[in-house]
Amino acid sequence: MALLIGAPALAQDEATIKLHRAQSLGAQEEALRVAAEALQLYPQNASLQRTAAGVYSSQGQYAAAIGSQRRSLELEPAHPGAYANIGGLFTAV
Repeated sequence: MALLIGAPALAQDEATIKLHRAQSLGAQEEALRVAAEALQLYPQNASLQRTAAGVYSSQGQYAAAIGSQRRSLELEPAHPGAYANIGGLFTAV
């Protein structure tokens, strides 16, 4: 399941959709692969960072989840949900 490389906004939206789809289907290995690929291609996308944090967290990879959540806050400091998400991650560790 390769990500689109072309129109950046479309490709980033596609990456987010693929992440959500893999998670909802319980395809955690696929979700981890897509998250890693998406973050490599679009490290400046705060939404992808938050979505990847959820994937990492669901797999017990809390350090990676916290890293992605911190990066999302650097990129989009006004996003209120990101603060709640990172707080939840710290309590899970």
